[in-house]
Amino acid sequence: KYESIDKKISEKGINKMINHLWYLSPELVALALFDPTVQNTVKSQMAKKILTNQAEENEKCSRNMRPKLKKELPKFLKKGLPALITSETYLLFKRLNINIEFLEKDPATWPQNINYQEGQRMVNNLKVVNDMAERGVKLITDYNQLLTKDEQQKQYVLQVVSRCRQLYPDRSKTTLCQSLE
Repeated sequence: KYESIDKKISEKGINKMINHLWYLSPELVALALFDPTVQNTVKSQMAKKILTNQAEENEKCSRNMRPKLKKELPKFLKKGLPALITSETYLLFKRLNINIEFLEKDPATWPQNINYQEGQRMVNNLKVVNDMAERGVKLITDYNQLLTKDEQQKQYVLQVVSRCRQLYPDRSKTTLCQSLE
C-alpha cells in the first residue's frame, strides 16, 4: 500500500516494524490475558489453547516468532494472538507462580477471581525495558542514585569515568594490558 508512494521508505519502515516483533515470544503473549483492551472472545480462545498445550512439553517452539521476510508479514499479522500460543506460553505462569485455574472460567468473570487478581498484580509490577539504550540509561540512573546523593561526588565519578574512557578506549586485551604512565 505505502510502496506506491515511496518504495524505499516503506521497505525501511516495514523492516523496522518487523524488528520490533521479537517481543511476540510464546511466553510474552500470555501477558495479553491481563490486558483489558483484549476482547474476552480472544482471551477465551487463548485460555483454551494454553490449557490444551501446557501438557505438550515436547512441542518444538521457536523463541523468535517474527516473520523472516517482508512478504510473510501480512499473513503473520492476520493470525491473531491465539495463533501465537504454544506450550512455552505456560512458562510465564510457571515462572511467575500464577495459578491458572481462572483460565477454565469465562474471561468476563476473571476480574473477580483471586488467582487472576494475583496474576494481574504480578504482571503490572513487571519492570519492562525496551532496548539496550533504555537498559543502559536505567542502569546508570539506578547506579547514580545508589552511589551518592551529593552532586559534587557525582561530578567526580563522571570525571573518573571520562578519564577511564580516554585510557581504555575499547575492551580489547591489548588495550587493557597496556601499562599506565
